Amino acid sequence: MSSIKKLSFYLILYSLSALPLLVIFYFLFFTNFPQTLYTDSIRNIYFDCVDFVSDKTVYRLKPGECPLNNIEFDTFISSDDNGYRNAKESTANDIIVIGDSHAHGFGVNDKETFSSILSRELGVEVLNLGMGSYDTVRELEALKQFSSDERFVVIQYCDNDYGGNKFFLKNSGVDYSNHIRRGWVSMAKQYFERKSRGFLEILKGVPKAIILTSSNSNYYDMSARNIDDEASVFASVLANYSKVLENKTIIIFESSGWGKNHPKFSIVFSSAISKVILEADVRVLNSYDFLDRSKYYFLDGHLNFEGHEKIAAVLGNMIRVEAR
Repeated sequence: MSSIKKLSFYLILYSLSALPLLVIFYFLFFTNFPQTLYTDSIRNIYFDCVDFVSDKTVYRLKPGECPLNNIEFDTFISSDDNGYRNAKESTANDIIVIGDSHAHGFGVNDKETFSSILSRELGVEVLNLGMGSYDTVRELEALKQFSSDERFVVIQYCDNDYGGNKFFLKNSGVDYSNHIRRGWVSMAKQYFERKSRGFLEILKGVPKAIILTSSNSNYYDMSARNIDDEASVFASVLANYSKVLENKTIIIFESSGWGKNHPKFSIVFSSAISKVILEADVRVLNSYDFLDRSKYYFLDGHLNFEGHEKIAAVLGNMIRVEAR
């Protein structure tokens, strides 16, 4: 066999042997396969620490300490007597933060949430009413319950708020609450069933994750979002709670999973909000400009400590200017 044929033979042989590694490398770093497998089959959620309540917020956390450990973090979540993540209860707050698990601080410890950092940096009382899987409606219900004389309200929006917000606008309050309660009970049941299967659930999840896999370019593509309708629905929800927002400075920003924040969020949401009647000073930040993917956990998709630090810095700078 000639030297050229030998070289060609070995090149083909090495290429074939390296192919499985290249496929694995592609799925791990150029698709959403790791995130899909993790969220569907591995991630731990604090369902054990949840209590249902009779009001429109539907659920909160049990008072006390709740451990939450995952591949990328080991944390403890401390909840006050009202079920929200605050070191102490206060009826005199300068700032109230509402939002979902990003505001609540899923993935970081108590003192690492942007609410906690903001409180220390500004030397003011900040009440964190963020809660996992809340949509804007339940966030504003929480604000309505605990609002006092705060001057600033920070609203963290997530792209998955859209479904709950839209359902609320099309249905009665009772239907909305029942819908949320049924959904949460179903999710908890499925979660505990998956966890009971242990490692078998992970093995079962691999082919499913492969089927659902898409390239990163598609996964992070924003064009599929109906950002105009998201904004219109959000503004309509705000209008339903205009009374609790009166005479306050409202700061709104987006934090969606894995940093999939829309580049036109500020422009589109500001325009939609300007069309409803709100007796409030509304400011909309464009977090696409300051929250890139490095500020989120690779697998989990929630804000990491650096992400919370960045939000606290941006909010702190704005509030210092507004408070003058």
